[in-house]
Amino acid sequence: MSGGLNVDRRSLLKLLGAPAAAALFASAWRLATAAPVATRENALAARTGPPTISEAVAAFLARARFEDLPASVIEKTKELLVFSFGRAFEGSLGTSARQLDAVAPFLSRPAHGSASVIGRRYRLSPVDAAFANCSLMRGDFGLDDVLWPSTIHAGPVTLPAALALGEAQHCSGREFILACVLGYEVMGKLARAAHSWETALPRRPTNVYGTFGPVTAAAHLLKLREPELAHAIAYAANVQMGVAEGSMMTHYYSYVASNGVLAAQLAGAGGAPYVRTTIEGEYGFYRSFFGSVPQTLPALVKALGTNWEIMNSEPKRFHGTGGNAVPLFMVEDILREEPIEADEIERIDVVLPFAHYAQARRDIVASQGPFRKAVDSGGSLPYALTLLLLFGSDPDPKWVAIDADRSVVNDPMLRPYMQRVFVTFEEGHASTRYCRLEIVTTTGRRIKMETQHFQAPFPRDTWGAWLSRSGSQVLSKDQIETLEHQIVNLENVRDVSSLMAAAVPR
Repeated sequence: MSGGLNVDRRSLLKLLGAPAAAALFASAWRLATAAPVATRENALAARTGPPTISEAVAAFLARARFEDLPASVIEKTKELLVFSFGRAFEGSLGTSARQLDAVAPFLSRPAHGSASVIGRRYRLSPVDAAFANCSLMRGDFGLDDVLWPSTIHAGPVTLPAALALGEAQHCSGREFILACVLGYEVMGKLARAAHSWETALPRRPTNVYGTFGPVTAAAHLLKLREPELAHAIAYAANVQMGVAEGSMMTHYYSYVASNGVLAAQLAGAGGAPYVRTTIEGEYGFYRSFFGSVPQTLPALVKALGTNWEIMNSEPKRFHGTGGNAVPLFMVEDILREEPIEADEIERIDVVLPFAHYAQARRDIVASQGPFRKAVDSGGSLPYALTLLLLFGSDPDPKWVAIDADRSVVNDPMLRPYMQRVFVTFEEGHASTRYCRLEIVTTTGRRIKMETQHFQAPFPRDTWGAWLSRSGSQVLSKDQIETLEHQIVNLENVRDVSSLMAAAVPR
């Protein structure tokens, strides 16, 4: 550099920050991947000995094929995509979208971006588009899907990465579907080994495992080879969020999505050598978060591609933590069948299967308030049920803005209703989707309901209405119909960019 100033690449990237660094890599990507094969092979040192966890995951990804996917898995992918687009349209009307509009010129040069932003006319680099679309899918209130049993919010971190690179790489609908399924699969299997809510210091599972979804989807669509795939998984382990102090800020998971894309790009560009034991080593992923390597981990990795994890993901329509979704759905079903006013309810007893959770986490789930931190209200089932009883499934935003002043979540009006909800935890249930509840009314009626393995239906005949609910304020009727048609027939779409073209204003 001029003036005798020498700055190495690592220092330069630190100075620039992730978004600007992503812009650099966007222009350098084609040069890096166009290098002679021998040059790129030299960046991936020869490996000896039995495969490590990241190498075993890479081997699975390298042999995965769309033809291996059951029809139910393909349909589930479409369902989650429709749900996430609907959430993104809703998010495009909120505060997070206005923030994105303000910073878009600084993320990457919109005129030269290769990926679309849902509900917006500007385009960004794949890394920045993944960030933006995750923010939109999460919206202002974090309504997304829940991947059981880990309760990861897999959709908003995985799908934006696949959409961004699927469009930029002009991938087919089949390749896009497979990328999404693989992202859910790797994330879900690794998360089964150790549950982040069980640790002495409970952590949100999307923070701990989230980057494995987008890095897997991105690596597949970039067509990384097996050594590069292992490299990408190792990179992802180093860029998890981990910290969730104080609140659920608006763009909380967007860093997870964009970090995953950047990790895959770095791996494909022949980045610095990684340690083979990044996942299971002495200072590796599992020991860093959990203190030890789970004994079940090798078997779970061996099971990749069986009992596909994406089938365990359910759309979440209620505000608050994903673990509370099942009793909220159940109470909503009861109220739909036999309407009951909040003041008619004397008591609600709820039994959940989370006895294995850390005590700190169970205390938050069962808390009747008052809340020391506003963010704790988002984990409280009594709080969530009170909002449902008083305001229905779509309460005023002030009640669910968990970054708000604590006087909102501790409003005296809510207290009497919260104190009627009692939550206990019970061992012996194999499914984390188990729930048993009883509502007792002031007239002595007792309404009981129990589920062993709850599933929330989201049939095809509701997809159009779901996309139109908020999408009609962003897109034309023809565009919404085109988007729905593209998703329904996604395995026959030749270029995913046509799907994204229907999701942006003309």
